[in-house]
Amino acid sequence: DNRPNFNALKMLYQIFSRKYKKNIQRVFILHPTTTTRLLFRAFKPFVKAKFWKKLKYVEDVNDLFSDLTFKHQKLVLPEIVIRYKSPPRKVFGCLLEEVMGSGDDMSLPSVVEEIVVALLCSDASEKVGLFRVN
Repeated sequence: DNRPNFNALKMLYQIFSRKYKKNIQRVFILHPTTTTRLLFRAFKPFVKAKFWKKLKYVEDVNDLFSDLTFKHQKLVLPEIVIRYKSPPRKVFGCLLEEVMGSGDDMSLPSVVEEIVVALLCSDASEKVGLFRVN
């Protein structure tokens, strides 16, 4: 596990003086996990809005090189970082391909389509409740 813990991030923050922190143009987080995103989101009320404009999550190293910040610069990264492939994101605990089903048009997940058909075929639209306003 190569994720820095909270104390490491805090120490990194304390190392830089205000002069340097003020002049940071971008902050990239490469291969962010859901936990990382949630952790940063938890601190949103305590951190200035300026920081959030500078923060960018990067899923893949190629996306990092396509960013204008590194367009004409040589960026040295460890081989393990370059070879790393993020695990596919899950939706409802499943891979997106599983949720979408095997349909050719790939417009709606099969689960959503089945629910809509069931609601349209039943008398659900006649009942007062979640989808109907009187």
